[in-house]
Amino acid sequence: MDIEKKEIHIVPPHRMQIAGIFAISMLGVFLLVLTLSSLKAYHYIGSGVTATNTISVSGDGEVFAVPDTATFSVTVQEEAKEVKNAQAVATKKGNDIIAYLKKEGINEKDIQTTDYSVYPQYDYTSTVCREGY
Repeated sequence: MDIEKKEIHIVPPHRMQIAGIFAISMLGVFLLVLTLSSLKAYHYIGSGVTATNTISVSGDGEVFAVPDTATFSVTVQEEAKEVKNAQAVATKKGNDIIAYLKKEGINEKDIQTTDYSVYPQYDYTSTVCREGY
């Protein structure tokens, strides 16, 4: 007669505690997900409830105003053999424009120069070089 030996494994208490904590945590996560999905069923707080004791206000409004601001720009461009000659003509034209604006009632503080540039004008000529080739 053979006697069969059986081993008995005893689970340590700290492993039982870990398993219990894991099970409770999973239950908590399940309940949280269930609660959130139930709350998502409502579009907003109080949906489905008939409103009582409310005040509703609606209205229309119109505004009419006369525009009081206009913006425009002017370019004065001059060409001359000497810079001082071109500057003199451009300055005269610019001053005439400013004088006209002031005469029409535009305040000096509303008139401004945004750019002033002087550029040389080059003249390139192409010639055929016949020597040495």
